[in-house]
Amino acid sequence: MALAIDDGNRTLEQPVRDHLGQQLRDFYHELIGDSLPVDLADLTRRLERAIQARNEAPDPAFMAELMEAVPHLRAFAISRTHNVDRAEDLVQETILKAWDKRASYEPGTNLKAWLFTILRNQHIAEHRKSVREVEDVDGIYAAGLVALPD
Repeated sequence: MALAIDDGNRTLEQPVRDHLGQQLRDFYHELIGDSLPVDLADLTRRLERAIQARNEAPDPAFMAELMEAVPHLRAFAISRTHNVDRAEDLVQETILKAWDKRASYEPGTNLKAWLFTILRNQHIAEHRKSVREVEDVDGIYAAGLVALPD
């Protein structure tokens, strides 16, 4: 593998980076396809309607960039969760959080990186929460926690 020395940092030469990038795009093509799953496409339509109903000033540039990033967010979420349904839920949460917190986004910066950070943080938070949860299918554990009034 060819490496270029740039200010003491080891980086791949551009032809190698292009080749590896193409390999990854080919591998993840199905996940990053042009068409969104029906549920995710429905969510985006509902989000647009909700924005219009609240009489919020639409930000077409932000919305267009957000929707352009959805297939990439979906692929990233699938790579983290290994479950398509869970990944789509994670993407939906990310979209809603991003829209809710859009005032904190600085225009001109990398929106995809901001969205990927939201998605990653949401996934980590959900994982931490699930570790603390106790599965109680029969209700036996919950029944033992009941405190009767005096």
